[in-house]
Amino acid sequence: MLNNTPRISSGELRNRKLKLPRSNPDLRFVRDMIRQAIFMIIGDKIEDAAVLDLFSGSGILGFESISRGARFVDFVDENRSSIEATKENAFALKVDTKAEAHGTKAITFAGNTDKNFDIVFLDPYYEDRHHKFLLQLISDTLNPGGIVVFFHGGNDIKELIQNLNLEIYDERKYSLTIVTFLKLKDK
Repeated sequence: MLNNTPRISSGELRNRKLKLPRSNPDLRFVRDMIRQAIFMIIGDKIEDAAVLDLFSGSGILGFESISRGARFVDFVDENRSSIEATKENAFALKVDTKAEAHGTKAITFAGNTDKNFDIVFLDPYYEDRHHKFLLQLISDTLNPGGIVVFFHGGNDIKELIQNLNLEIYDERKYSLTIVTFLKLKDK
């Protein structure tokens, strides 16, 4: 377990700390500085947004979204303790009516949901580089004007999104973390 616990950096839940999953030793979470930069780039898009937090882990991106005005967040992680911690955090933060936790694989959720999203956070383990099909499924759930915020360790994103309905509109590097912002291609 991490020594540092994630805390919400802005909005109505500012400075509230999240309970971490009990049994997820590989869990990492997006640090405050990176998270603040990402939400500055997203800007007003978060207001009243439907958000999907894939590979949610601690849930920090989704809870930060709620704190900043998102309408609803679906948290998806296949690790049971991550999902349990997400549910406990939603209840403790009194935002359980704005959150739903799904204990399943990201690709299973994306392939079976009938929901559409304004913002999708995609934060898989960096070693896992097989996301083309997942990105295709995600692009099918995006509302017009929606974005995907993809955290990775240097995947060749242009190759990954080749022949998909997605395009890069911004990309930032924070030490070993690269954050690529994707949107639907203009028609």
